[in-house]
Amino acid sequence: MAEKEKFRNFIARIFVSSKLKIEAGSIQKAFQEEIYRNEEQLVEYVKNMGEMWESWKKLSSIDFISRFFEELGPPILAFWLSEIFPFDLDHIRAQCPTSPSTEDALFEISYIFDKEELGIIKDNLIVHRIKVESEDHVAQTLFIEALKSISEIFSAIINHPFKIFTSNVKLTKEDNNLKIHYSGAGRVVR
Repeated sequence: MAEKEKFRNFIARIFVSSKLKIEAGSIQKAFQEEIYRNEEQLVEYVKNMGEMWESWKKLSSIDFISRFFEELGPPILAFWLSEIFPFDLDHIRAQCPTSPSTEDALFEISYIFDKEELGIIKDNLIVHRIKVESEDHVAQTLFIEALKSISEIFSAIINHPFKIFTSNVKLTKEDNNLKIHYSGAGRVVR
C-alpha cells in the first residue's frame, strides 16, 4: 500500500474513533488502538527495542535512561513514528540532547507535514464534520499523540513506568508545508 494511502487510512481511523476529543481519553484510546492494529510491526519493534536496551545495558554497564536515549533515541523515535505510525521517515528529525538527570531523556523532534498530508487532514475534517480552530493544530495533536504513545511500550521494556512530557511546540509554515518542532522530556515515573 502506498505511503500516502496508509497515512490517509490512519487519519480516517483516528477521526472516526476519537472525533479528536480529549474527553474520557478518546484520542489516546484511538492511538492505542492504532498501535495494536499493527501487531506484527509492533512485535518486531518491541523485540528490537528490547534487544537494544539489554545489549546497551551490558555494553555500557549502566542503565541510565538519559544515556540510552542520548545514544540510541533518535532512531528509536524515528522508527516508532514511521513504522508503527505512517509518518514519513524522510520528514522526521530527532535528537536527544544530554540530560541533566539520569532518569530523564530530552527530545527535540521535528516533522514536516507536506502539502498532501495536510490535504488529507483537511479532507477528513470535512468528511467527518469535525469543526476545529486550526488544521495546523490538528496536525500538531496527531504528531504529539503518536510520539507520546511510545510511553507504554517503553515502560514495558525497561520494567518501570515511563512517560513523555511536552515542554514546547513550535509550528512553522513553509511552502504549503507545516513544520512541527517538538521539545519534551521522557522520565521514569516513581
